[in-house]
Amino acid sequence: MQSELRIRLNDDGYKNWIKAGLCLQKTRNCLIGFVISEMEKFHQFLLHANSLLWREICKNSCRPQGTKFQGACDLCEEWKTEILKHHTNQNNVLYWGNCSPPLWPKQAWEVAKIASSDWQVQLTETDAVDAVKFTDEIDAGEILNAELELLREWMQELRFTMEEQEGLDMQHLNSLNTFKEFLKQNEELKNVLHEEVQQLYAVEKRWKNGVQTVKDQDSVKWNLKENEGNNGKDK
Repeated sequence: MQSELRIRLNDDGYKNWIKAGLCLQKTRNCLIGFVISEMEKFHQFLLHANSLLWREICKNSCRPQGTKFQGACDLCEEWKTEILKHHTNQNNVLYWGNCSPPLWPKQAWEVAKIASSDWQVQLTETDAVDAVKFTDEIDAGEILNAELELLREWMQELRFTMEEQEGLDMQHLNSLNTFKEFLKQNEELKNVLHEEVQQLYAVEKRWKNGVQTVKDQDSVKWNLKENEGNNGKDK
């Protein structure tokens, strides 16, 4: 696998795609941890600021509708008041229906859905990591794992697009053909991604076996079966 990887990374365009993807993955993973931590801190802050928030439970199974939250029980009304104290929306127009108030005392995520405190992130100079240097310093195994995740995400996006749209864009069909050629040159990668590749090919097969059409950028439809024989446009 790593021998094939070294060959793929000789292509500057592909290498830069992997670098960018790896940096985005690491940024996402770090942000997830940060957001969860800050969310829990804010939830604990509210509980310590107002003891009424954790001494009772919701008695009415309160369920807000859209931006309206009326008829709340005493506990949920107390939570609502506390949330509004810290919300950055000065107009206090909130989509209360996005969350479940009875879960506010126990689940920080339910509070985070509606609450937005003035969180601030202080970044030091050491946090500004050069992306190129960063990816050059990690081992091949981590690069390979990032590559596999990126390819799986790309295949899933293409498959969903092919399944949902009425006509298959020529751009997507060309991307699929290019991907097939890519896999021919990387058999080990193809074997690892076998399940995802087969799912993608199955969608393509359904298009070709049906009376489906392909659309070019000018919205002109091509019949797949006829194109396989003569490459002519439908008239």
